[in-house]
Amino acid sequence: MTDAAPEPGDVWYRYEDQEVCDGSVRLDLHEYKVWGVTPCGVWLHPRLSRCGLSIWRARGSKRQFACATKEEAAESFYRRKCSQVSILRSKSSRAERVLQMAEGLTGREGAEPGGER
Repeated sequence: MTDAAPEPGDVWYRYEDQEVCDGSVRLDLHEYKVWGVTPCGVWLHPRLSRCGLSIWRARGSKRQFACATKEEAAESFYRRKCSQVSILRSKSSRAERVLQMAEGLTGREGAEPGGER
């Protein structure tokens, strides 16, 4: 993490992924302007926001909403996606096990999920 204390006017960053109409995925880099600093966090205002809503976020925590540099934001995005993949793999594995149990109940072992039975 950056050691420099944030100051009003600084820009913080957050990467997010977004699925677009054709099914592809794009990465967006969002910029947030620091407009206030407290001992424990910062007030951030989305630079391209029309709604005018600002958010307070803790700084220096393990899970930080936005980061002071693009490099830190990229690392944070990478960690979030690793966590997301781990969670979804676990959920998928559980769903597969439960599907096998359901197939056993119905006598449909080996049938294609979602197909006509």
